[in-house]
Amino acid sequence: MRRNFSCIDFIAVYKIPILCVVNAQASGPGTGMGGGIRIRSGSTLILRGRATVADNVAEEKGGGIAAGASTVHLEDKATVRGNVAKSGGGIFGESPTGKLTVARTAQARIVENSATKRGGGIYAEGKSSLALSFGSVVLRANRAQFDGGGVALDTGSSLSADNCTLVVISNVAVAGDGGGLALFGEASLNITGSTPAVVRNNTAGGRG
Repeated sequence: MRRNFSCIDFIAVYKIPILCVVNAQASGPGTGMGGGIRIRSGSTLILRGRATVADNVAEEKGGGIAAGASTVHLEDKATVRGNVAKSGGGIFGESPTGKLTVARTAQARIVENSATKRGGGIYAEGKSSLALSFGSVVLRANRAQFDGGGVALDTGSSLSADNCTLVVISNVAVAGDGGGLALFGEASLNITGSTPAVVRNNTAGGRG
């Protein structure tokens, strides 16, 4: 297994203003998560400035970032780009206490990631909570071989956007459902506030 940056089993806050995690890989039994960054157990990862997590590979989940019972916070122009995994090409979340949040002034981008199964941009399971408040997040040109080209929510996970500009464009679910967004089981999507979501030009081989 090879990984450029790893935060595992620490209760801490990591603030990353300038980070470029590129061409890292996570593989092998029980370790194939978080090709670029893996965090869990109450940690918080803050990507700010022009921090970039790009072109990393995970054998299982979270090609760019895998987050367990932890928080990933995107600020400024943080970018997760061109990562690959079986599920959650860009970001994977797996815990009820895990969260993906964005700052008020963020212009975050989750773009051009791919999954050979579900969730090209983001895949969440285990009742994960993706709470986007203020700022903006662009999910563009992500690709899943099956479901959820942009985002796939499974096992009761939720995505909420409150006054956040959520832009989901030009994502692809090649042979499944939900080119932009796919929800399964008791997963939920809740968009509130005066800022509408933009969902367009997504394609799916199945429905949505």
